[in-house]
Amino acid sequence: DAVEQRENLIYRSLHTTSDDFSTLGSVDAMEAKHTIQQYSLSSKNEGSFSRLCADEYKSSRIKVAASILYHIGSNEEKSTNHERVLLSWRASLQIMETGIREALLNLKPGLQRKEACIERCRLSNIISAFLLDFPTLSAIASPNSIVDEIAFIYKSIRAPKDLELIKLQMDSRTEKSTLRFIGFRSLELLLQTEDSVEGISNQIAIETTMTSLPRLLRQSPPSFIPSEHLSNYELNNQHYSSIIAGCAPSIHRCLTSSVHSIYECLGAILASTLVQDLQRNQKTIFSMSSFMFGLLANYFTVLRQSDFKSVLENIVPSLAKFIGFCREDALKEEDSLLTVEEGLLCAVNRNTARRLLHACTSVILSTCAQLSSQEETPVSTRLVKTLSHLVLQELSATIPIAGKGFMHREKKNISNTICSDWDECKKYLEGKTSQPGPNTDEDVTLSTPILTALIDHISHLSMKSSASPSSEFFPSESLAPCRYLNQLLSILHVISQSGLFLKSVRDQSNDWINALLSPK
Repeated sequence: DAVEQRENLIYRSLHTTSDDFSTLGSVDAMEAKHTIQQYSLSSKNEGSFSRLCADEYKSSRIKVAASILYHIGSNEEKSTNHERVLLSWRASLQIMETGIREALLNLKPGLQRKEACIERCRLSNIISAFLLDFPTLSAIASPNSIVDEIAFIYKSIRAPKDLELIKLQMDSRTEKSTLRFIGFRSLELLLQTEDSVEGISNQIAIETTMTSLPRLLRQSPPSFIPSEHLSNYELNNQHYSSIIAGCAPSIHRCLTSSVHSIYECLGAILASTLVQDLQRNQKTIFSMSSFMFGLLANYFTVLRQSDFKSVLENIVPSLAKFIGFCREDALKEEDSLLTVEEGLLCAVNRNTARRLLHACTSVILSTCAQLSSQEETPVSTRLVKTLSHLVLQELSATIPIAGKGFMHREKKNISNTICSDWDECKKYLEGKTSQPGPNTDEDVTLSTPILTALIDHISHLSMKSSASPSSEFFPSESLAPCRYLNQLLSILHVISQSGLFLKSVRDQSNDWINALLSPK
């Protein structure tokens, strides 16, 4: 019965999404056609080949322009909407003229020029109807790039049989994508309760279920690639939608919705874990490390603007709390009063916390790197503000720990050099603050040599100490704060290249951070 209920839920989601898309798509397509038809009545810009078959040419051009307008989308602002209509109408003229010109250059013996023009118009009509079957592209591309892509499609398809071959390949992609969606949907139903189907609640079962998600998000390597070359085959730098490219729009919408729902479940699971398990009297870091490693592994994936809300908004606040919890165990000093058994247990727990802290900061680094190249939106702004606060908070908490006893370990001449360098930074900051001025875009995009030098210095300390962990000046236990600080500075270096992040950091930071991020 449970299997049958899950199958019914999977089928229902496919059927419902397909109907919703069909209704929405037909409405948008009709609006685009009506807008273009109204515009064509007042436009006198006709192509040179329209004299060969005036009626067919005009009808076909309206359909081409409507398909373009459908994909670039309309806008609530009248001025912008008029520009897009004009762009669609002009692009349709170029597409029609290019297509007919090529048809006349390859004119078959015995075929009249008018007949060739009519055939090309009919082919353009078929292509236009084909393009209207897809979801709009306005959310993921600019209008000009969409126009270029559509023009390339019209130019590439030279006969109806070419389009039939494309449809056969897309049908094959749809079948494969449907099977992949079943895997995502089954995973989704395991992680949450829906209707009468209950999701799993045991932590071990959830951990086992989560291990399959990274493989579902990746594309399998082609069968023709030898096994010895699989390590060189790039599979991890692709967005999950690339594995379903060319499938039916309804399947694409279903799969995307399922992926977002799974990540929302993972965010809720982590939040509940923090509430229930991260109480020191109940569980230790070691006891939940396997679960956390399995959960964090799912966030090393390529994301797009449309994924941020579902994938990141739930996880980032919880991750910030978990990092603070790990830091306490990872960077605390040894207690010499503990027994051997207690000391060994604390050492295991401390090393596990350090590995988890490294995994968490790696997720933060990957997330910041992807956010830094995105446009400013309400969702990205909220995420940037939260992540900026997290990085600054961790820096403030880690620097005193890393600097504790540092002067006793370093040789005196090295210590004096560091102090003098920092004095120069302070003088530089005082000079900058005495001459206030607005931040320009040029300041935002320049490199930060002070930050780069500090990262190099911290990296040098880590490399030196890992090469000789028993060194007199760098005991192995004192390395953890230094290494963690190096990771935080790496994140700070990434976000210093983003204007959106820099604005948020400067709004929340103090003077020394501003000096650190100074471009000169």
